[in-house]
Amino acid sequence: MDEGNKARTVAATAMNALSSRSHAIFTLVLTQIKFDPDVKMTSEKTSKISLVDLAGSERAGKSGTTGDRLKVVRR
Repeated sequence: MDEGNKARTVAATAMNALSSRSHAIFTLVLTQIKFDPDVKMTSEKTSKISLVDLAGSERAGKSGTTGDRLKVVRR
């Protein structure tokens, strides 16, 4: 997560002191493994949780964003 935060670009707008123009997705995978001694077998349950932080959606006019801050970067 630290590496992802280091790669983000942030700058101040009129509405937010640290506005970001990037999206962030953090995925957490949890696995539970259980052993049943009666049948001598294991079972496994897996859960996946995705936390999504979308880039700011404030209106350009209200935020005072101009120039490079306003441009949408597509890769």
